Amino acid sequence: MRGKAVEATLLERAAYEDARFLTQFVSDTGKIYPKRRLGVSAKAQRKIARAIKTARQMGILPYTSRLPQFQRSRET
Repeated sequence: MRGKAVEATLLERAAYEDARFLTQFVSDTGKIYPKRRLGVSAKAQRKIARAIKTARQMGILPYTSRLPQFQRSRET
């Protein structure tokens, strides 16, 4: 579970303009991860989901994140 300080930072940073930040809450197929997987509060999950949906509608974030500039590096 995340602490209050991390949660506050997350709530401040979750904006639709920051596509790189929002990609960590979206799967490779474009699905928004549930709050039980992210470990965030319901309030934070709603804000993240709203920011992702707004970014998608404005064309900042793709509906399916298979584009190279949005792929996470897979270092194993």
